[in-house]
Amino acid sequence: MLKIIKELKQQNLPAFNFALVGLIALMLSVIGLTLLVHGLTEQKQIAKQVGDLQITGRIIESIVVTNRLTCGEEAAFSEFEKSVNIFNQQWTDFKQQHNYSDKTIKELDTVWQRINRNALKILLMKKDMMALKAVVDEAFVDLKTMYKMNDELVSILLSHNVNSRQVLMAKELTVLLFREERSIASIYNGDENAVISEDDFGYGNLHQIGMVLNGFLSGDLDEGIKKIEDVKAREVIENQMILYKKIDSHANTILKMSPILFQVREAQSAMFRDSPELKSALTKLNNHNLNTGLMVLTLCGWLCVFVCSYGYVRALKTK
Repeated sequence: MLKIIKELKQQNLPAFNFALVGLIALMLSVIGLTLLVHGLTEQKQIAKQVGDLQITGRIIESIVVTNRLTCGEEAAFSEFEKSVNIFNQQWTDFKQQHNYSDKTIKELDTVWQRINRNALKILLMKKDMMALKAVVDEAFVDLKTMYKMNDELVSILLSHNVNSRQVLMAKELTVLLFREERSIASIYNGDENAVISEDDFGYGNLHQIGMVLNGFLSGDLDEGIKKIEDVKAREVIENQMILYKKIDSHANTILKMSPILFQVREAQSAMFRDSPELKSALTKLNNHNLNTGLMVLTLCGWLCVFVCSYGYVRALKTK
């Protein structure tokens, strides 16, 4: 081989020069093309991985923006925990597989760690939120039963033509029960009146409901409530009193657990505030472009190969 090259150099120097330059250009072009193919493969892989991260991020956000977690929905907690774990695994794999600048990685890692910490806070309170849901659901069931009992009580009182004040107070019980139901829902759903509703639990609606029921059973001269003597009516009131005590217990439990509910809601709000930043960081992560300089050099290399090939052939013919 060396002998052939040496003879070529001696016999046709221009052809030798074209061949030498063309060979070097060919080697560089092959290397450049290999690097470009590798870059395209990596770019495709990055696009898929970032797409998976974006999908998982949207699932987490969709759960956070609803009341499914604060309502203690078991399926929501399971889906939430699964999605957070998947994102953590996807992000860990991505960092291990791709060599990115520290700034790009740090930007996304910082915002995700904030989101992940709040997600873990929520998951730590999963059992408490599910227990709270059970208490609230039972309270609503008992309140609906009391509604029906109170309608029965009003009907009995009206049919016996009792004191109009007693009928009025019995009807007022329905209003108080509605307010109590709204107060529980207010804290449970976390609206702007939640703090006022806590006061209603302790000193408002429940206190008045108990006062009216006790007045019906024993009389309350200070409140102008006359004792109800009718046997059927008293039976209904006694059953109402049993439910009232249960609802009062439920309300106390809800109040004791409300700080946990507010912590979950606060963590959800923080995650929602960080969502736009996470989306932006993921978009930047996906802007992985091929090396333009490498592309130009590779194209120039192949052009040089063709030019040298043409020159080599021409030099041989000229000789």
